Amino acid sequence: MKIGSQRHAVSAISTANAETIVVRGEDLCRDLIGAVTLTEHFWLLVTGARPTAAQTRILDACLVAISEHGLVPSVQAARMTLAAGPDAMQGAVAAGILGCGSVILGSAENAGKFLSQMVERAAGSNLAAAAAALVQEYRAARRPFPGYGHPLHKGGDPRSRSRPAAPVVTSRRRAPARRRCWRRPARASSSTSRAPFPRCCSTPAFHSPA
Repeated sequence: MKIGSQRHAVSAISTANAETIVVRGEDLCRDLIGAVTLTEHFWLLVTGARPTAAQTRILDACLVAISEHGLVPSVQAARMTLAAGPDAMQGAVAAGILGCGSVILGSAENAGKFLSQMVERAAGSNLAAAAAALVQEYRAARRPFPGYGHPLHKGGDPRSRSRPAAPVVTSRRRAPARRRCWRRPARASSSTSRAPFPRCCSTPAFHSPA
């Protein structure tokens, strides 16, 4: 929604008139406020569908895991910018975002590209074979695997071994999580230190149409 004339306002995410605000097809005031958590609302905004109980729990765990990063470069940039202009919080936020790149936060993107490349190679056939071939190529070229390894936690990021509590189904709209969906934790990590997703908590492709 844009402020001003509504003649050319087009969005698949939200719309509004004088009486109603609609987000992803749901009435904001009647269906969402007070009925969903911020995590559930975030998922709805990004994917266009409400998350299952399992998906909500896993996303919650990921957001908690990545919310504290110590004095990494992007945090230092934001703090110094705020110190220089305490009256302009938006400048500090922008500085922190601009301080993110291929090393800080970008490793998650690289891991996503690596997995996407794996899926493309499989082309709907043998995913295990495609994964094995890609791994062999990386090993032959002595290239690091995106998303694995941590400069501080050499033996594996402790956050990847965390176990979110079993989700509780509170709505008929949500599918129950499968039992024992967590397998032995992989030593996966990145600058965002995300724990691996169990299969029952699949995440749809994130897209945000204009």
